[in-house]
Amino acid sequence: MTNSRAQFLRAYALPLLLTAACHMIAGAIVAYGQVGDGGAGELGENREIPTKSQETAWSFAFPRSNFVAGSYAGRRFLVPSNHLGDDSAHNHYDAVYAVANGIVKFASTASGYGRAVVIEHLLPDGSNVVSIYGHLCGHSGYPLISNGSTVTKGQVIGYVGDDAENGDGAEHIHLGMRKNAYDGYFCGYTGIPQCTADHYWDPTAYINDRSNSLKVTSGLSVNPSSPLAGSVFSISATVFNYYYYGGNFQFRVVFKLGGATEYTSPTATEWLNPGDSRFLNFDQYLAQPGGYTATLELKAPGTQTWWPVGTTGGGVNPRSFTVVPLGVTLLDFSAMSVDKGIELTWSSPYGPGVAGWNVYRSRKEDGSYERINELIIVPRSGSFFFRDIDVDCGKRYSYRLESVALDSSSIVFDPILTEVYLKCNPGEVEEVTGDSKRE
Repeated sequence: MTNSRAQFLRAYALPLLLTAACHMIAGAIVAYGQVGDGGAGELGENREIPTKSQETAWSFAFPRSNFVAGSYAGRRFLVPSNHLGDDSAHNHYDAVYAVANGIVKFASTASGYGRAVVIEHLLPDGSNVVSIYGHLCGHSGYPLISNGSTVTKGQVIGYVGDDAENGDGAEHIHLGMRKNAYDGYFCGYTGIPQCTADHYWDPTAYINDRSNSLKVTSGLSVNPSSPLAGSVFSISATVFNYYYYGGNFQFRVVFKLGGATEYTSPTATEWLNPGDSRFLNFDQYLAQPGGYTATLELKAPGTQTWWPVGTTGGGVNPRSFTVVPLGVTLLDFSAMSVDKGIELTWSSPYGPGVAGWNVYRSRKEDGSYERINELIIVPRSGSFFFRDIDVDCGKRYSYRLESVALDSSSIVFDPILTEVYLKCNPGEVEEVTGDSKRE
């Protein structure tokens, strides 16, 4: 044997034979350049790594809500000792979801995997992790997501394959979590230097540790509970950071009226480390009365998406409340000439946030009006009474009412009693009334 041939065998042939023997012991078929659930290898022709902007992966979830490690063939991370993932039994055509935000680095066939998808995730601390999904479907109508796609947590990236196409027995999902950024390798079992137990996370433990998020622990509270249209009110909540990471989070409140967004609050920014809580308060102003839904939303660092903040304990999000009209509607307003004055009476349903009423008088309907009550007339029921004694008999007067809110805003009603005549002798003039309207 020539020296060059011996060198070739030592450098190439013997390592390949040893690797193939390891794969056969593991019960897998592995082709060069592809990786199977039963072996390990290098993705030679698939090493082109697409790059696109992606949202940071703040939280993780399992590829299916009923994913159970070891429910297929008892295979879990390092059970058997060379298995680099968790296997979970599922039905053919079941959708498979991305475990977190990321970018697809591989979506094709791989020996031992059938069809596989590999997603790289950018973590809040700037590092990476890679999720691997094996034994996916290739039937028409059940496609894999395209290589290079950006995905969000919970997005469909493929479907469970059947026993004829998945490359490894009956229907199931193989989930692997490889440390660091995608480097062209993904393995179902140990067998090459690039695929050892140290290169992988325990998928179930990793996802469980990072499955929580930031949540509302108390609130959302509206104060007052039924604010007055056009007046300032506050909406507040206490949030707790259950994320695995800390960061500078942005918060806002979205107000919807009849299902349509009416108003979005200014953004509040707060730094929260893991385990931190923070009280958030927003001072608001809504001009349109009606039934509202307020939702506290969150945007995490490195993301462009706002999403509703979850709740725990006594937290409520979203919160429904009613913005009541400023002031109230007059049901009736009358005046009567009485001994030594004019008696005004009116009725109106009591509105939350109403401080009371003022009365204005003029010598003529379109004249100059002056307030005649020294103290605001406080609502105690739906009926009101005021006697004007600073008047002269034989004269005619017009009156206006003003409802005043707790924040000092007000509505003035147009004159609705004109030429109220103060009689000087009994029986001279009885009563004059009119219809109300808002200015």
